[in-house]
Amino acid sequence: MSAPLSNPKALKLRGVSRTYGSIAALKNFTAEFRSGEVHALVGENGAGKSTLGKLMLGIEIPDSGSMRWQDQPVNFRSPADATLIGLVGISQELSLMPDRSVVDNLSTGQEDCFGPFVNAKATLARAVSVMERFDMRIDPHARVGELPMAEQQKVEILRALNRDANLIVFDEPTARLESQDAKKLMDLLRLLADQGKAVVFISHFLKEVLSVSDTISILRNGELVRTRHASEETHSTLVHGMTGAEDLGQFPQLPPRPIRQPPVAQMENVTRRGQFEDISFSVQPGEIVGLAGLVGAGRSEVAMALVGAEPLSSGRIEINGLHADGLSVADTIERGVALVPESRRDQGLMLHRPIIENITLAYLQRFMGWLGLKKVDEQTQSKDAALR
Repeated sequence: MSAPLSNPKALKLRGVSRTYGSIAALKNFTAEFRSGEVHALVGENGAGKSTLGKLMLGIEIPDSGSMRWQDQPVNFRSPADATLIGLVGISQELSLMPDRSVVDNLSTGQEDCFGPFVNAKATLARAVSVMERFDMRIDPHARVGELPMAEQQKVEILRALNRDANLIVFDEPTARLESQDAKKLMDLLRLLADQGKAVVFISHFLKEVLSVSDTISILRNGELVRTRHASEETHSTLVHGMTGAEDLGQFPQLPPRPIRQPPVAQMENVTRRGQFEDISFSVQPGEIVGLAGLVGAGRSEVAMALVGAEPLSSGRIEINGLHADGLSVADTIERGVALVPESRRDQGLMLHRPIIENITLAYLQRFMGWLGLKKVDEQTQSKDAALR
């Protein structure tokens, strides 16, 4: 890997900060993102990586500091401002039009036109050409909302590639991809850098970061710890920089297994036609059970069935020894079952509502009648304290 340090196309940030209320998401950040290199941002959750990416793309506006593109000051007030000079991104949370086709999502704002009319044939040909160029083929006429999450992630990436981008921010792009697709994406990041693009790679997967990056910046609690060439970092040095603690290894010593007890949840020969068939497993108290498989294998669908979000074709579910298949999500919540879904934005959160409403929504029926806000606040504070 080589980084063309003399290349004048670069985004330079100096003393950039961003706060949300009393929380400092980013503090006095200074770094340079050069064309022709992959620059990775690593850090724990809440370190400021995604906030930094949003500032670079005009999604958020810095409270202080400056940004320069090709040594010219830039002051983004919207994502459109950043897009005009070729700064685009692939968000951790997908921003697609689920009721539109793949080609519509790829080409919005980039359509080929004759006069005031869209040239549908030319627009389609351009989208297909991008798919073939980067070996990411998807049915261009498929409705995006009907695609698996991994395929939707590819659409998000292809949309950015369909623009004449100078800098591309990849925010956790492999989070929903299988290993084979993730490897293809790493190759794509290198290809883009070799073509002279500036690539910003935000990821928790340190093996991927070390394999593809030219430069790595480590963030901790909103502050830049250091920026180094990737050859100067190892898995252990990255972990120490991110956490301030020594790397205890990928496989730390596990605590003794608990004494076997009756299962808290059990699925017996469970089937949902077209999604999964004859699934059986149990979960003991104090035990972590993993569900593994390729995209489309039915992992998420099994989890949805366990919490009562999807009906079964056959089989039996027990929760705490009681028959549970056919129960609603509200019923399984009352029995102590919770789900952290695959898509936080679409299935897990109400992004435009306050935190207290999001936290209490799952058990809101306990407060039916007059809603005691003091009681709700006490419940919220107690759950927040339990996570600290």
